[in-house]
Amino acid sequence: MTSISFPWSFRGSGSIPPFLLRGLGGNPTTDNPLTSTKLFDPQLKATYGDAAEDVVLHYLRNTLGSCNVEQLPLGIYGPDLGFLHEGQWVYADVERRGNWKADQADFPFDTVHMPKRKLKFANLGRPYFYISVRDDCQRAIMFGPDDILGSVCIVCGNRFVASGEEFVDLPTGKGAYVELSQG
Repeated sequence: MTSISFPWSFRGSGSIPPFLLRGLGGNPTTDNPLTSTKLFDPQLKATYGDAAEDVVLHYLRNTLGSCNVEQLPLGIYGPDLGFLHEGQWVYADVERRGNWKADQADFPFDTVHMPKRKLKFANLGRPYFYISVRDDCQRAIMFGPDDILGSVCIVCGNRFVASGEEFVDLPTGKGAYVELSQG
């Protein structure tokens, strides 16, 4: 079993801030108080995102050994994954990248765009990292809290929102590439 090391410094622990708990139980596509621009789409997540989360979940369980990795540890509006590492909770969000194809070893752009709304997870007082998964779910690039909090924000459009979406612009040189296994 391969060990995983986190090259990022972890922040101290803290309680869950009230803004993370507002609006639970409402309609996730219209009542999400944490969404800045793009609304949560359960169909898109089911057909595209769940596979990436499952592969990362499997990877973390295999890499971390006896670690208990949980999906949605803080509920539907929280981070995708959470696990105990050296006595403290670590959170992660997983995004599958349709523009990163199987024939490309590295992410095809100089930066990865993390939706700015996810910054709230990097400020929970617990370690947080962001994982972008290649379209075939065989490779990923991971960013730690210092990389996330030390990056600039930009505004640009994408296939879901014509303009106005804010992103954390994460330089790929700050990320760590990992090979994922679906076995």
